Amino acid sequence: MVISLICKVLGTSELFVLSQIELTKQFMTGRVAFSEYYVISYPFTSASLFHVLLMPIVFITGVLTHDVSQVDRLWSVVPSATIFHYAIHSYLNDIGSLRLYIYLAIALSWSTRLTYNFARKGGYSPEGEDYRWEILRSKMSHFQFLLFNALFISIAQLIILLCITAPAMILVEVGNEDLYTGDYVFATLLAACVILEAAADEYMWSYQSAKRHYKETGEVAKGFTAKALKRGFCTIGMFAYSRHPNFLMEQCIWCIPYFWGSYLTGNLFNWTIIGAPMYVCLFQGSTSFTEGITSAKYPEYKEYQKTVGRFIPNAGSHWVEVLEEDRTD
Repeated sequence: MVISLICKVLGTSELFVLSQIELTKQFMTGRVAFSEYYVISYPFTSASLFHVLLMPIVFITGVLTHDVSQVDRLWSVVPSATIFHYAIHSYLNDIGSLRLYIYLAIALSWSTRLTYNFARKGGYSPEGEDYRWEILRSKMSHFQFLLFNALFISIAQLIILLCITAPAMILVEVGNEDLYTGDYVFATLLAACVILEAAADEYMWSYQSAKRHYKETGEVAKGFTAKALKRGFCTIGMFAYSRHPNFLMEQCIWCIPYFWGSYLTGNLFNWTIIGAPMYVCLFQGSTSFTEGITSAKYPEYKEYQKTVGRFIPNAGSHWVEVLEEDRTD
């Protein structure tokens, strides 16, 4: 009954799903070799198996190390690795396409940028657990947080990382058809989003570096004011128009591929839609939680929230930095 419901939601054949489950069982019990399973299985099936196998690993590692940022450390790698898997599978089955390889190249550039940014912030260090997990941990009992770690951090987040790559399956299924004008448009949009996200991260990194330097030495870095650094949160560049321009671009990067697939199939709705809304909901929730922490820590943040849009810039409104010498009151 559950499988029938899933098939109706995904718009696929129950026989196909059952055949994939049976094939996976044969692989897991050693009746089908990995090389054979890899080539003949539906690539989303083998990708799903990989993500399922990761779940207990990240959960147990988090429990043993008391550091639940294991999925955070995989975030920049797993989606691109999955798309790379789709590309290899397509190549082995002689249906590889330039369209898919272009998407893979963009995904790899996203991974490189995000990995670099995460690393320079210390995310891969043993003490690199996201500060928000510690705050959330303090609000729950040990058992509640253990359950949260299992269901959300270790399972739900990996499901989301799998599902945001689902639109790439449309590019796989289209095969090696010639590129259309729309392919160039969507690829350009994706590349632009990666570049804009990198720019937003640079603004944030510059501000945080200047703030840290000011706290340590009392010196104000070039391009900043003491007032802006004392305020505690970034309002420069893109952050004068959007409170989270990097998050906006991140959501676009994983929503645009769905519309790319819709363009190729000529249908607005298809089963690969499951990832985009999940990703948007995740960012809505995590951003609300983060802003709750920030507004409690920095008094001026509430004014910033009134002036600047969370993701989409407010029409005719942006943050204006007032220098002390410009004040008339």
